[in-house]
Amino acid sequence: MKESLSIYFAALEAPRSTRNLRHPFMTLIGTTLLAMLCGIDSFSGIQDFTDLNLEELEQYFDFPHGFPSHDTYRRFWDALSPTQFMACFSDFVGSLKKIDSNIINIDGKTIRNSGKGKPLHIVSAWCSANHMIFGQQKIDSKSNEITAIPKLLDLLDIENKIITIDAMGAQRAICQQIIDGQGDYVISLKGNQGTLHKDVELYFNDPNNHLIFPWINDFSNATNNIRDLTQSKYRLNKG
Repeated sequence: MKESLSIYFAALEAPRSTRNLRHPFMTLIGTTLLAMLCGIDSFSGIQDFTDLNLEELEQYFDFPHGFPSHDTYRRFWDALSPTQFMACFSDFVGSLKKIDSNIINIDGKTIRNSGKGKPLHIVSAWCSANHMIFGQQKIDSKSNEITAIPKLLDLLDIENKIITIDAMGAQRAICQQIIDGQGDYVISLKGNQGTLHKDVELYFNDPNNHLIFPWINDFSNATNNIRDLTQSKYRLNKG
C-alpha cells in the first residue's frame, strides 16, 4: 500500500525539516486516509485508530518510533499545501473508482463547528451514483462560491458530464468554462438575476416554444390523461 500511495503522492511536497524526523511521510498520509475512510474526523481519533490497529498497519507502513501522536498529525496536515494535496488525492481516487454517472452536483456548505467568527466554507463536487465527493475547494474568507467554483472545475474531468449548480453558478465565466471542458450544465435561476430570469420565464410561458413536447401526462388522476400544454394549468412555467 505504501508503494501504491507513493506513486500518486510523489508530487506532494513534504513540509517538514529532515532533522529529527520520527515518522515517515507516507505513514502519516496512509494512516490518515484509512482513518477517515472509517469515519474518523479528528486528529486525536486518527491517533487512536493507528494505535488500536498498529499491528495490522505495520504490514503496510513503517513505524520506527511507534504510532504518531495527535499533535504530530496536526502539525503535519497544517503544513501541507491543500492545493497540492487535492491534486494528488484526485489522481489517487481516480485510480480507485471512476465516476459512474454523467451528473456531477456542485454545492457549497459551511462545516459545522469549524469556527464561530470565520467558519470553514467548502465547495464540493458530489456524484450521487458513486456516493462520493470527487473534489473540494475552500472558499477564501474574503470571497464567495463564485471564485471557488472555477478552481473546483479545474480539478474535474467534466467532458460529457452534466454539471448542476445552484443560482450562485449562474455566471457567464462559469458556464463558458463548462462548455470549454466539453460539458453541459443545469443551473438554477432566481428572480434577483434580472433580465435573464425574465427572459427564461417568458420563453417557458410561450406555448409556441414547446414544439418537442406539446403535451404532458397528467399524473394527478387514475386515467393518466394527456393534457395540452397550451392550457395554462399545465404549462411548463415553473421550475
